[in-house]
Amino acid sequence: MNDIRDLFPGRMRERTFQLKAKRDAGAVWHEQQFVECKQCGRRAARTLWARSLYVCPNCGYHMPIGGYYRLSLVLDHGSFRELDADLAPQDVLHFPGYPEKLAAAQNKTGLRSRR
Repeated sequence: MNDIRDLFPGRMRERTFQLKAKRDAGAVWHEQQFVECKQCGRRAARTLWARSLYVCPNCGYHMPIGGYYRLSLVLDHGSFRELDADLAPQDVLHFPGYPEKLAAAQNKTGLRSRR
């Protein structure tokens, strides 16, 4: 039997992209309703940060945003198609400490590579 993703490949890709963008923006986190600015230290509601595109409403500090959220701001809706999404990083040159650095980067970004 076919996977449901095979029946609606465009919709699944678009929905996955939207969820990744929301995750990057912090929209799926519910435990924290207020965000503290790293520059001025004042707190503002998460919805206020989102409306101002993650620029501090008090001092103008630009909060770092994730790659998928940045793409959702720049590209037209439905025009992005991720190529090689399941491409996995490999350490063919055997750099020292590469597995640890890869694990740290994956923990920091929340993105996982598939093998």
